[in-house]
Amino acid sequence: MKPRIKILDLLVQRLKTLQEPCFGKLYGIFAKDTHFILGLQLDNESDVSSRYSLPAEVDFCERMAVLNIPIKIDFLATISRGTTLSRIYDILLECAIKNIKLYESVVQYYIKKNPIEGNLQLPNTQHFFAKDCGHFVTRIVFVESAEDLTGKLALVKGNYEYYHYCQNRLDDNGWGCAYRSLQTLASWYKLQGYTDQEVPTFKEIQKCLVDVGDKPRSFIDSRQWIGSTEVSYVLNSLLGITSKILYVSTGEDMATKGPELVSHFETHGSPVMIGGGVLAHTILGVDYNQQTGNLKFLILDPHYTGGEDLNIIQGKGWCGWKGVEFWNKTAYYNMCLPLVPREV
Repeated sequence: MKPRIKILDLLVQRLKTLQEPCFGKLYGIFAKDTHFILGLQLDNESDVSSRYSLPAEVDFCERMAVLNIPIKIDFLATISRGTTLSRIYDILLECAIKNIKLYESVVQYYIKKNPIEGNLQLPNTQHFFAKDCGHFVTRIVFVESAEDLTGKLALVKGNYEYYHYCQNRLDDNGWGCAYRSLQTLASWYKLQGYTDQEVPTFKEIQKCLVDVGDKPRSFIDSRQWIGSTEVSYVLNSLLGITSKILYVSTGEDMATKGPELVSHFETHGSPVMIGGGVLAHTILGVDYNQQTGNLKFLILDPHYTGGEDLNIIQGKGWCGWKGVEFWNKTAYYNMCLPLVPREV
């Protein structure tokens, strides 16, 4: 029997009757001259959030089942600079209700597709600035369970763009994975404000390697592979970014790189390009258990050839957690760890 979720009425009742502040984090993102983005997030771990958690009841007509779902409210509101304080509350309330409606529809859809067994996995709220739209877009998505992540999480900081095979009407399937990983790295530096340079095209990458003396002129317009060393040359020449190169003799030895990768993501926060054999990938983070030595990698795979569908990209593992067994035991690997400029 299809379940019926009662969330919205509970939210509206609770928000309208609050007698004290219940905000975990309030943050502003200036977007334009006349408007700014105001974000509100309730932290599940805060005392206030636990007292004002919003339960979602899932009712089944044939057999009653009630699930208490702690909802993390996280939404954005566009507010004019001239808006009065009293009006801001009404706007935030309206946006909170819209956020819960979206949350409700996502949970409803998930339950239709996935039978509930034990605890219900909670979705994550993600905000993106879509350049084609000119404004922020909010998605609430179910991601891979993190039950096996028992160590220290160290992840990429900030935004980046996902570059992969066959984008921009270029068929680079089979040879362009390292170029795509390089483009992802370059996008991170641009979006974080470290550079005004646009993400380099394949031809600009090849021309750069010729100009620095690493490749012959015949390399331009070819389909020749590049590796982590070439990636570091391009980042340095075009963006002024210095990189650290880590050498790993076999895929099994990737299990020993946990401390260095944790240090990189905590200190610099930039994505990492890794090349081994004929394949290249982008590492977005690690989960490292210092006691057991267990290490997992958050991998962004440039070999994806489909459309820009987040559900497919995450659901099919093109972006997801991988164990040490993901790496080829017989291949050697080089990692390019781009550093953050010290003067910034």
